[in-house]
Amino acid sequence: MKLAMLLLCISFHLGVLTLLNHDEEYVFTFPNAYCRSILTHPWHELGGKVNISCSKTGFSSSITFHTKPMYGGIRDQITGEVKHLPSGRVVCRINGQWTEKIEMTFPDKGVQQVKVMEPNVMKKTCKNLRPVSLQHDNESRKLWNHVTEAVRQDDINKAAEEKHKLEESQRLEAKQREESGTPWKTKLFHEHGEKWLYNNHLSLRRKRLHSASKKRQDKPKPT
Repeated sequence: MKLAMLLLCISFHLGVLTLLNHDEEYVFTFPNAYCRSILTHPWHELGGKVNISCSKTGFSSSITFHTKPMYGGIRDQITGEVKHLPSGRVVCRINGQWTEKIEMTFPDKGVQQVKVMEPNVMKKTCKNLRPVSLQHDNESRKLWNHVTEAVRQDDINKAAEEKHKLEESQRLEAKQREESGTPWKTKLFHEHGEKWLYNNHLSLRRKRLHSASKKRQDKPKPT
């Protein structure tokens, strides 16, 4: 059971960010998250290539998150560039550490302008979470609570044991559903082709708001 936790990589699929003020939609991928040295001094890093694109503006960005070499090297390095696809023009080059300092170079008619972003001093917004005691049994923070606590206490054996219990329970539930022909019922998401969409996603909320606004405008005013 320990081996399953020695090298941990978490992968995500694509996301969509909508800027309502500009009516722009950005489709982007995520880097992989890697957990290193989990049995000694655990630390994490991001690795892989991220692509961001906007069909309306024609801009696209490719950013590479470089993993730290086994010997030497610097953690959290990124490189990338932003292109205007219709013209093929590179409008920005990116280099630095995503946790400390990022330099963005803008070539402008032969004169390079450099802007610096320092994520480590930027204002951070913390998550607003309900206490575990008020969460449903299938919410991840409550579901994995025993594993989390064991990791925090550096008890890897206990963490592996709790992880195994949880996974065996989920396998048993899946087997029982298969034998009884009971379909898995989702609550917040639905399958759409090869993707899963949030039931109350932004485009639906915008349509409802637009419809409600139009009804208010079309409603005859009292005389």
